Amino acid sequence: QEEIRYCEAFPFVHTLTSTADCRDLQAAEAAELSFERYLSSLARLSDELMPSAALTSQMPYNMLATRDWMLMVPRKEECFKGISMNSLAFAGCLLVPQYGLLETMRSHGPMACLTAVCFKL
Repeated sequence: QEEIRYCEAFPFVHTLTSTADCRDLQAAEAAELSFERYLSSLARLSDELMPSAALTSQMPYNMLATRDWMLMVPRKEECFKGISMNSLAFAGCLLVPQYGLLETMRSHGPMACLTAVCFKL
């Protein structure tokens, strides 16, 4: 049974689910279990954290997955002041297309940029 957690350092709606136990499974079993956890995380975001938003797989969100965990972050906007806040941004790789936007990123700070495109807790 999966355990859906939250990272207290993130001031926005998200889920963090362990996938470490999938390592020892055959590929098909690991894929099935990972997909079940994906669906559980999506349901958790919809039912418990954002019931009025009717979160579905059609709603934009960012997802990161490693061998040990899966992070899902629903977002209300794609960009912060012209800077794309895609999944790479949530992995710490904030890419800016123009030098002027780098100053925007620096002046607001990375966490504020990420939080601005998300649903606040």
